[in-house]
Parts: sequence; C-alpha cells; structure tokens
Amino acid sequence: MIGVIIPVHNSSTTLDKCVGSVCGQTYKDIKIILVENGSTDDSYQKCLEWAGKDERIVVLQSEKGVSAARNKGLEYAESIGVDYFGFVDSDDYIESTMYEELYKCASQTGADMVFCNFYFQTDNVVKEVKISADSAQKLQAGDVSPLICTNKNTIMGSVCRILFKTSFHGLAFDVGIRFKEDLIFTVQGCLHAKRIETLGKALYHYNAPQTGIKKYYGDNIIAERENYLRTMERVLTTNGRDDLIRIAKVNELIEMLGRFVQHDDYIQAIRQLYSREIFKKECREWKSFVLFLKHSTPTFKSKISACLLYFGLYRLYRTLMKLRARKKNG
Repeated sequence: MIGVIIPVHNSSTTLDKCVGSVCGQTYKDIKIILVENGSTDDSYQKCLEWAGKDERIVVLQSEKGVSAARNKGLEYAESIGVDYFGFVDSDDYIESTMYEELYKCASQTGADMVFCNFYFQTDNVVKEVKISADSAQKLQAGDVSPLICTNKNTIMGSVCRILFKTSFHGLAFDVGIRFKEDLIFTVQGCLHAKRIETLGKALYHYNAPQTGIKKYYGDNIIAERENYLRTMERVLTTNGRDDLIRIAKVNELIEMLGRFVQHDDYIQAIRQLYSREIFKKECREWKSFVLFLKHSTPTFKSKISACLLYFGLYRLYRTLMKLRARKKNG
C-alpha cells in the first residue's frame, strides 16, 4: 500500500482537482491522508466531503504549517503499515499513472526512493523540468550534490516528486524550517537510502506560488535562509560533505544579491548581508568561489554574478541587472 499525504491549508479552490487526481490513480492500493492545518476557508469541510466519496480517504487535523501537517500524515501512514509513501501539495495535481509508474520502478529495483520529472507552471506557462542524465547518475550513486549544487530549476528538491520506501524512513520535517524544508528532508532521505532511482518522465504538476518570495516570507527572508543553511550545514557536515555547504552558501548569496538590486540603499543592504556570521567566510573566500564554479551547475548569469560577488563589483552588477530588466521589458 502507498500512503499519499496531502497537507491542506486554505486550498478550497484547488482541492477538488488535487484530490480528484489522486483518487483517479491507476494504482488503486493507496491510502489518501488529508491533513488540514489551520485553514480559514471551507477546506476542512471539503476534505470531509471527499472522505464521504472515497473510503480510501482519511481526514486529520494538525497544527498550522506544512511541515507539521506532513509529520502528522507520516505518523498515520506508518501506524497503518504502508509500504511506501509520497506527498502531494493541495494546489498541485498529478498524472493518473504517477504512483503506478513510481511503484513499478521501486518494486522492480528495490529502490528506497524514486524520483520523477515534473511540470512547472507559472503565469499560464508550463515547462517540463527534467532530471539530467548526469544528475540521475550521481543520485543513483548516492551523491546528493545535484540537489545542492545548482541554482537552476533542474532537480528541485521537492518531496512531491518522490516515492519513499517506508522501511528505511526514520526522518521527520523540521517544523522550525520554512525555507527549503523539502530540500533538507530530501537530502536526508538520499543520505540514508541504499538505492535511488529516477524516471525520465514528468508525472507531477507543480503550480508556482503567485506571490514573490519576499512577500511570502515577509521581512524575515534573510533569517529564513540562515535557518535553512545552518540546518543543512549540520546535515552535510555530519555526513562529511563540508564542500557542499560552501556551495550552498554561495548560491544563497547570489540569490540575495539579485533580490537586493531594487533596494533603495543597495550597497548598505549588501554590507548588512555580508556582516551576518553565516555568510562572512564565503563572501570573498577563494576556495568557496572555485568550488561553486567547478562543482555547481550555474547559469551563465550566475557565473557572472559569482565573479562580481567575489571581486566586490556590486554597483556594476546592479547596473547590468537593471539594463537587463529594461531590455526584457522592452
């Protein structure tokens, strides 16, 4: 049996499509675990209505927060003895054959985790995000670097595109993490898995949030990134991958450098960022810079950004980004 865990929070407008896609799976031996967490709309009532339509659905409630909801679902899935588990977000949906294909791969290979490609949708634009052959090969060899060493959306660490085997699971989501909590869970899973497989087929439809990242996290986005990096640092150093956390920090610095372009006092904002303890070492350290260029898979823009970051040419970077935006907007 596969346990499919769906955290539900203010998802009234998307819940029917989401749950309907899970109920319509060609693989029938599933338990659908809806975990409502702090909704202010009629999501909970809709969950109960769905439970009345399909006996495979169970409705739980948890504290507010996607990590708390997923942990609640995990506890229930393990208590009923599922063989595998997966996650679906309540504003997304899946192909009808997703769990049949993931299960077939897992059962034939003995894999603890099976990844699939996914469709990324934003502003009515849909693109297939593929796992490259090189990334797939590294993951299958137990190397988590493809998850960490990229700022391209090629293998996003979302737990929703993975089928996990329950027998190797002893992990839980950290409820104190709000930024890249999926990535931390996925990396921990990969570090514990004996075998990982990938499917070169898109089976999951991911709808990107309509709000910008700063709006979503408020003014705490830097603190949220720090929280993520400290947690990831503990995970990676425990497993002897100190090199990867250096690259992760440079990735986050480049992301913040780009987001500060429109800041009224750009240079002051950059200085405040670099004064934070977690970024100090990587700001201008040659080793981190070389590791990033050598082992990550950055876009050309990110390579330029890394060079400007290392040499401290922030004003030049800002000018280039503004010219680029002006050209893009016509």
